[in-house]
Amino acid sequence: TDHRQIDDVNEVVSYYKELYTILTEQTRQQVTAVKSSCRPVSLKHVLHVEVWATGDAILLDYLFEILRRQCGAWSGVDTSMKENKYLVVCLHFPDFNTTPQQAASLFSPSVDNIPFLVCKQIIRDNSEQTNLHGCGIVAAPHDGGGTQITITLAGAVNRNDNIYGGRS
Repeated sequence: TDHRQIDDVNEVVSYYKELYTILTEQTRQQVTAVKSSCRPVSLKHVLHVEVWATGDAILLDYLFEILRRQCGAWSGVDTSMKENKYLVVCLHFPDFNTTPQQAASLFSPSVDNIPFLVCKQIIRDNSEQTNLHGCGIVAAPHDGGGTQITITLAGAVNRNDNIYGGRS
């Protein structure tokens, strides 16, 4: 019976190995089919403020769409430049209330936080594409109620090293 159990386990392991190989190949094909771009992108149509980031326009739009769907409409937008290369965007979501602990874990791995993990991955991709590793996204309870989400993206710089539309 021990030999039969070993054969059964071996069959299950072979099955999962084959399944893993197939899924890995499908993922590789999908990833190579998607070509992201990395160029200056105006965020005026999303934030209603004339600021520019560097990255993939579709992913950046998707980032803000996810936040809007998960947190509701934001009531305030503050933007600034950090170290003359990062665009910092602070969004206040008055109807999205969090405790300090909930805000701190909002972008942490959890089944409940999957949309926020997608946001975090978009920020990571932005960081990798631009080789600016100070990008990030954090949440904190807002003093006046609701939640503030601070997003740090690669800022857009023109050929004369001037920031496109950002406020320093």
